[in-house]
Amino acid sequence: MPAATDIKSKTQVMHLYSQILTGIGFAVIILGAVVLVMNLVAEFAKTEGDFELLVAIESASLLLAGMAIAAAGQVLLCLRSIAVNCEEMAKKD
Repeated sequence: MPAATDIKSKTQVMHLYSQILTGIGFAVIILGAVVLVMNLVAEFAKTEGDFELLVAIESASLLLAGMAIAAAGQVLLCLRSIAVNCEEMAKKD
């Protein structure tokens, strides 16, 4: 069992980095959603009939970037969990 805690301490920075990435990702998701809603409201409030789809796509790209950052954080967390579990399984034998 001490070796399992040893791998946990060696991958502690990976755990911290995954939490930071996930937090930043969720913040960017929220920011992207707010910007998207504000741009859509501004587009629909125009008196002209022209709807610019590119504005909505640009706003949605910020939302998708946040999802990608949060996913990268979760992948790091999964990799750390796999490493810890593999170490525990190796020490059982």
